[in-house]
Amino acid sequence: MALTEERKAALLAYCKLTELADDPEVEALIPAFYEAAVGYMEGAGITEPAADTARRAQYDLCVNAMVLDAYDRRDITITGTIVADNPAFRRLITQLKLTEPVSNLDAGSLDERLELLELQETAPNTWEWVVVSRLWGQVTVDGGTNLFSRVGIGARNAKLTIRSRDITLYGALRWRGQHLFLTSITKLDRMHLDLQAALVSVVRCVGQGYTTTVGPGNRPVKQPGPERTFPGVLTEKYVRYETEDSYAKAKRLLVLVTPKAVQLLEGDLVTVTEGPAAAVYNVQSSHVLDEYKNEYEIMYSRDI
Repeated sequence: MALTEERKAALLAYCKLTELADDPEVEALIPAFYEAAVGYMEGAGITEPAADTARRAQYDLCVNAMVLDAYDRRDITITGTIVADNPAFRRLITQLKLTEPVSNLDAGSLDERLELLELQETAPNTWEWVVVSRLWGQVTVDGGTNLFSRVGIGARNAKLTIRSRDITLYGALRWRGQHLFLTSITKLDRMHLDLQAALVSVVRCVGQGYTTTVGPGNRPVKQPGPERTFPGVLTEKYVRYETEDSYAKAKRLLVLVTPKAVQLLEGDLVTVTEGPAAAVYNVQSSHVLDEYKNEYEIMYSRDI
């Protein structure tokens, strides 16, 4: 788990290093020792408990103790000292291991076939979702909405449980031919992961940027850049109508959600090649601060 500022402050206080918080050595070593301690706990079969529980307080005490020990004894060898574990620390570790929650799931409940997808550049300037493995899981489609987009509207939510494995929000899943846009991955227990995903439709998109050069008579000339093909997800933002003289002009603003590897600029053209919204759109604005995805507001104008 990430070392938040609040958790770091508590850890420095335990180690009596608060006054040295800005020391370069402390800044470099404490986060590293923390990650090592959390890794040890995970390897020992102790998962991170829920916040604000007695079990979480015990877990944090064990991590604190290991960080302090690692900081105080950074040399490879120890001489002239008999070293033994603090009995209180050993009792806490033992109790946490013996009381580790066990899932009620049995192998038969993971009865849905899933495909794990990874975004790959399958050809120059061409990205596609590629199946990298297959797995079994439990899938429940509830009546909730998954807000997979920060700008557009959400989609139906799916809850999944799978066996623990290497999976991140950069990836995706496919279930019964349906694309699952991953939005949350949490540990259920040491054997299983809980996932939240949006059920979405992926469309093939072609993006193209332009550069401006000086042409004859010092007039600006647009030069098209290379085309880039990539998968995207469309969702609606809003519809507005403008009346111009004797006709109405409908402006439809959509949100294009793409994998993080897809980079577009304002003014680029995006051609959606399939689906009910197939058309050519212009990128109006971009939202790229999310760690795992980019979102682009795209507009297409047409006469009614």
